[in-house]
Amino acid sequence: MGVHVWAFLGVAALVIIAPGPDTVLVTKNAVLHGRRAALASALGVNTGLVIWTVTAALGVAAVVRESAVAFSVLKLIGAAYLVWLGVQALRAARLRTAREPSSAAQSRPPIGALLGYRQGLLSNLGNPKIAMCRFSGPSCCWAECSCL
Repeated sequence: MGVHVWAFLGVAALVIIAPGPDTVLVTKNAVLHGRRAALASALGVNTGLVIWTVTAALGVAAVVRESAVAFSVLKLIGAAYLVWLGVQALRAARLRTAREPSSAAQSRPPIGALLGYRQGLLSNLGNPKIAMCRFSGPSCCWAECSCL
C-alpha cells in the first residue's frame, strides 16, 4: 500500500475514535439532563444536517467552501457559540457552588426538549466541517478537513 493510503487510514482512525461536537453534546445532555434532552439534541443535530443538505443542493455550501470570507464568518459564528456554551457552563458551576446543595444526591433539573433541540441545531449548523466535507463533493477529503 502507498504512503497516501496509510496516511488516510491513520487520519480516518482518529476521526472515527474522536467524538465530534454533536456527539459530545448529545452525550452530555443524556448524562446530565436525561433521555428527553438527549433525543431533542439528536433531533436538532439531524435538523441541522437536513438544512446543510438543502443548502448544498442549492449551492450555498459550495459558496461557503470557495469564499474565504463566508467560511471565516461561519467559523466565527461556531466559535462564538462554543464560547457562549462555555460561559454558560462556568456560570452554572459558580451558582452551584454558591448554593452548596444540601445533599450530594441532588440532581440537575432537566434542560427540556426545546433547549436540547436548539443546542443540537446550533452545534451542527456552527460546525464548518459539515459544509466543507460532507457536502462539497469528492475534491475534499476527510484528511484535509480534519485539520479544521
